[in-house]
Amino acid sequence: KKIKPGDAVIGIESSGIHSNGLTLARKLLIPRYGLHYECDGRELWEHLLEPTRIYVKPILELLESVEVKGLAHITGGGMTNLKRLTNYGFSLQMPTIEGIFKLIHESGVPLEEMFRVFNMGIGMAVVVPGEEKEDALEILNRYFPAQEIGKVIEEPEIRIENYGISL
Repeated sequence: KKIKPGDAVIGIESSGIHSNGLTLARKLLIPRYGLHYECDGRELWEHLLEPTRIYVKPILELLESVEVKGLAHITGGGMTNLKRLTNYGFSLQMPTIEGIFKLIHESGVPLEEMFRVFNMGIGMAVVVPGEEKEDALEILNRYFPAQEIGKVIEEPEIRIENYGISL
């Protein structure tokens, strides 16, 4: 199950900020906006207290159905968690920054730091062979929104292509 360049990276949507990054978000946002500030149709306190999504069921089904080469829970350390999987790098196209992540960025946190600290809308990353990505997406999307976010590359860096960032 060795990860190699060309393998697909699938991102499973997070439920929000999850627990890692919560302290920084609280310290930045509550003094500035207050708990009742509305963001994407919900109050700030609701975003901060959103439970962390649990990925066990979709991952167990995935493991039974396709060749899973790597799994990374995108927690503290943001997208740099992918570095634990392989010495190769990743070329990623991340989702549009919205909701609480957009609010944090607008509060002065640089984008590069955002991708190093927060999950940025992707709670779990899955590496599968390119030829199995469609099967993997079909399974994962039965549980939570999932999309192909990139691929494994030779160069040992994490490139967030659509934001011009290298980690």
